Amino acid sequence: DLQDAKSEVTQERYATAAEILRRVVREHPDMLDAWSFLGTCLERMDDPEETFAVYHKALELSGGMPDFALPAARALYKLGRYDEARQYAETAVASDPAAANEILAGIALSRRDVDTALALLRKGARAGDAFRRDLGRLLSEEGRTQEALEVMGPLANEGSPAALDTMAAALSESGRQDEAAALLAKALAADPKDARAHEVLGMVELRRNRPQEARAHLEQ
Repeated sequence: DLQDAKSEVTQERYATAAEILRRVVREHPDMLDAWSFLGTCLERMDDPEETFAVYHKALELSGGMPDFALPAARALYKLGRYDEARQYAETAVASDPAAANEILAGIALSRRDVDTALALLRKGARAGDAFRRDLGRLLSEEGRTQEALEVMGPLANEGSPAALDTMAAALSESGRQDEAAALLAKALAADPKDARAHEVLGMVELRRNRPQEARAHLEQ
């Protein structure tokens, strides 16, 4: 049965594999490999409720192996159960610090705890574009422009238009108008109807004492 489930997974038929594995764990409730495999399938299916239940069982059977704490923490995070997610993520820090700290940083950001989120990022937490953009925006709102630029720096070459808009706003606030304008030009090249880019570019042009150009963008 496990081999049948693996065959389904190779075809990306995760729901079918999960059905096979549910039958396996009903018949062999102490088979740790089957519980772990089922959890992997459920996570790929984006079913955090059952994913957590399955990895919780795997944790019980394994005697608390940190490898199972991490996916349990991810599922709890998706469910918005942040206190529980933090406990599981902290258990997994020793085995996978980058991934565990990514969850802890996400929890901190969800609670607008920018100091903790920033500290975890600096400790090596993995961070996607959305996390960097949102943390950078919160730092900018608090007037912490240099820290915002530090966080958003990797987005300059690879970020989405939304991320570029946020970074450009922080650059403009710090007086770096030319750099801000260059990022906004890049954002508008990707999405000419990006209203936020036009708004920020309007502010940039005002700060460059170019009122006509500013008006053209602010009226978009």
